[in-house]
Order: sequence, then C-alpha cells, then structure tokens
Amino acid sequence: MKIKVERIECAIPPIPIGNAGLRLIGNGRHLDMGGVPLDQAYMIFSLQHPDKFNEAKSKAEELGDKRLVMEELLKLLLPEGCIKEVYVNNLTERGYFEADITIKYKNSNYTTVKVIPSNAIALGLIVGAEIYMESELCRSLNHTPVV
Repeated sequence: MKIKVERIECAIPPIPIGNAGLRLIGNGRHLDMGGVPLDQAYMIFSLQHPDKFNEAKSKAEELGDKRLVMEELLKLLLPEGCIKEVYVNNLTERGYFEADITIKYKNSNYTTVKVIPSNAIALGLIVGAEIYMESELCRSLNHTPVV
C-alpha cells in the first residue's frame, strides 16, 4: 500500500566523505535508506531548506561564481507537472531500494521507469511531484531497533 511521504530527513556526515542517509516519514511510519551519494543528499537538503541554500548561493555570487547547480538547472529544464509521482516501492535481493517515477509526456501519455530512489526523490522535489513509499518497507516511527 502506498503511503504519502510528508517529510524527508537527511543524515549527512560531518566530514564530507562516504555516503549519507535519508528517512522518509509519513502516516506515523518511516523508511530509512542508507548509501545515498552525498551530492544527492545535499541536493535534497537544499531543496527542502532553500533559505540555507540561497545564503550559500549569494556568497558564491559575491565571489563572482554565476554557475548554476544541478537543481537550478533541472528546474529550468523540467516543467512543473512532468513527473506525476515518485514511489519508493521495492527492496531488491541485493539490498538496494528501487523507485518508480511516473512521467507525463506532452501528449498526456504516462510511462513508468525504475530509478535510484535518491535521484527520484530529488527530481520529485524539483517539479513538485507527490512522493510515496511502500508500507511493507516501512517501520513504525516509535520502533526501537534491537541493539
């Protein structure tokens, strides 16, 4: 069953090496994903916290750096509504999560493609798409891991 994602938390290491983590939260449940590339985690974080991103962008521009970062470029290239939804829906036998993106074409036809979840989530945030997670992959928010 699909659960709508209400909030996304990023766990980014203090030293920028290795990978990050994401926690998708919705309907009193959560889905934790590790092994997220740092650039994807930073992009997702900046999309959720534009005030912090804009502050850093302003400082870069003061130094003469006018380059666009990936999320700015994608906002220019992808029209709002071109992605109907993102659905994190599978954990493979190898331990990797998968997500489906439902894409809307100009002729109003839809197609669904498999995507790395962090990429799918970032794209969904950029174009304002609904993000869902599969309930069978989730745990209750009050779940305490066994140590």
